[in-house]
Amino acid sequence: MLVFYSKDLSMTVHIYSYKRISSRTQKEGTGIDRQEALIDEYLAHHKLELTREFIDLGISGFRGKNARTGALREFLDLITSGAIKANDVLLVENFDRLTRMNGIDATKLVVDILSAKIIIVTLSDNQTYDYRQEDHSNILFKINFVLSRANEESRIKRNRSLGAWQKKHSEAKSLNKVMTKKLPYWISYNRETESLNLNPSRANEVKKIFKLLELYGCARTAIEINKTETDKKWTLIAIRHLSRAKSVFGCLEIYKTKTANGEGADYEELENYYPAVISKEQFYNIQTKLNVRAETHEKKGREAKGFRNVFKGVIFCEHCNTALHQHFTKRKDKEYMYLLCAKSLVGACPAGRKIFIPYNYILEPFLLYYKNYDLERIIRKTGDIQSIVESRNAYDTEIKDKQKTMDKMIESIESNGGDIPKIILSRIRSIETEIDELSNKRDLADIEVTRMNIYVEAEKAISRDDIDELLSSEEGRIRFNVLLKESQVEIRVLKRFDDSKPFEGQDFKDEHKMSEVIINNKTKGFGINYYFDRKHAILAGGYYYFYTKKYIGTWNSELTLPLGSRADFSSRDDDTQ
Repeated sequence: MLVFYSKDLSMTVHIYSYKRISSRTQKEGTGIDRQEALIDEYLAHHKLELTREFIDLGISGFRGKNARTGALREFLDLITSGAIKANDVLLVENFDRLTRMNGIDATKLVVDILSAKIIIVTLSDNQTYDYRQEDHSNILFKINFVLSRANEESRIKRNRSLGAWQKKHSEAKSLNKVMTKKLPYWISYNRETESLNLNPSRANEVKKIFKLLELYGCARTAIEINKTETDKKWTLIAIRHLSRAKSVFGCLEIYKTKTANGEGADYEELENYYPAVISKEQFYNIQTKLNVRAETHEKKGREAKGFRNVFKGVIFCEHCNTALHQHFTKRKDKEYMYLLCAKSLVGACPAGRKIFIPYNYILEPFLLYYKNYDLERIIRKTGDIQSIVESRNAYDTEIKDKQKTMDKMIESIESNGGDIPKIILSRIRSIETEIDELSNKRDLADIEVTRMNIYVEAEKAISRDDIDELLSSEEGRIRFNVLLKESQVEIRVLKRFDDSKPFEGQDFKDEHKMSEVIINNKTKGFGINYYFDRKHAILAGGYYYFYTKKYIGTWNSELTLPLGSRADFSSRDDDTQ
């Protein structure tokens, strides 16, 4: 049985897998199944367990997109952060799953992984690549051979695909043939007649939307169309895209096609390709109105509000998983800030109502938790920076010592006429490997020190005593928001309404009328929650009243829950004043 081991016997070796297919056709075929079968067979044969799998579906490796934005990018980032460590193992079907780029770029990607002391196993040929156990020149030769072959295969396939695509373009223009089965929402394909037809109900939706756009903007249009019976809920973004889509008057837009050298082909329009829903004249009349509205909005503009929402990027609607955004309104010359669910504004949120939550309903109870818990209960603890700095300096000292030893050996070789005994050559290679390992550890320590220094500075600035003063400035709010994100704090809001119906398993009498806020700390692995209505919030041990800003009750600082759990308020009297 093959065993992966570390010199440090206390170190656990983790096994990761990476799978990739570049098209939906492969997903429907055997591409993923084949890769999964190889991984499962390998794990079973060597009695290993998979720590985590990374998968990119429908992402090409020809230009390295998977290494820039896909799951492979996440894998590389985890190596950089130190979460994936030396001696860990990556299982892939072949190098062409990692990349199909050409030349240096492809080789660099693989070498960077190996240089981090990650072991790569290619399952199709059962080869193990480890920088510490094989001559580097031999590894590079193997890698270059496999990757160059993969790139050539990919280039040939791409040229064939481009040729087929260009043929489809030509046939669509000259013979009016259907070029692709990827169709607009309101059009269907008839296999028997090989023709494109309007879906009556969906085409009617599109007609209604363009009639609404004659009167309203995109946001109001989304609200109005979602009041009618439709096959789907229309979001603001979907309305915006549709309002600019020339396919509504039958035009096929051919663009963003790549040629063999990777450059974009010319934009083309093929009119009368689709059956039209509205006339070309009506479409361009709408464009004129939309452009005028956009110019008016741009000239009028909005007052810059700056950075107000300390929960930006960490607070979500529990109904639809959409991030809540800040919104401002004025009443009697006084400005009020709310957090809103954008989907709820156009009727696309399952809540079925507009969700506007006063900002202080979230901020004030959160700060109560923050002030009454130890800092590290809510915010990520920085740890002992000094010990990491000392380790980093020790690595650096050892590197310099080994470098001196190697310099002396090289001087000895030069003084003996350049002859290199095999034992000396072997020793030099061994020292080079040791220096590489120590350099990697030192670099990771530098990264960790830099990150922890950020947390230390933030924690110094954000003590429980001066949090209110800190949040009064834009800079302070930004720093606090960064700390929440880095600490992986996530806040989810389940909005309930006054006429919501009771449900089975309520923890207290009026729970069905009270909205719930769950504060999850992913790094700490626990959650805290509270309930609120227009009058007050029920927290851990008492009641906080929004109007008077008073907290009544005793604070239970020991109340922490597993992630996603709910607090038990069944023993409390909800009518307590």
